[in-house]
Amino acid sequence: MLYMGFGISIIAILLATITNNYYKNKIEGIERKKEKENLIFFKKEVMNKLLEIERKQDEYLYLYNQLFKKNSDDLIDKK
Repeated sequence: MLYMGFGISIIAILLATITNNYYKNKIEGIERKKEKENLIFFKKEVMNKLLEIERKQDEYLYLYNQLFKKNSDDLIDKK
C-alpha cells in the first residue's frame, strides 16, 4: 500500500511538472507574440512620425528657398 501511494505521488508530481512546463511555454509564447506585435506597431508609428517630419522639412525648405529667392530678387531689382 505504501508503494502504491508513493507511485501515485511520483506520477502526480510528474504530471504537474509536465503540465506546468507546457502552460508556462504556451504563456511565454503568447507574451512574446504580443511584444513582437507591440514592437511592430511602435516601429510603424515612429516611421510615420519621421515621414511626417521629413515632409514638413521639405515643405519648409521649399518655402525658405522661395522667400530667399524673392528677397534676392528684390535686392537685385533695387540695384
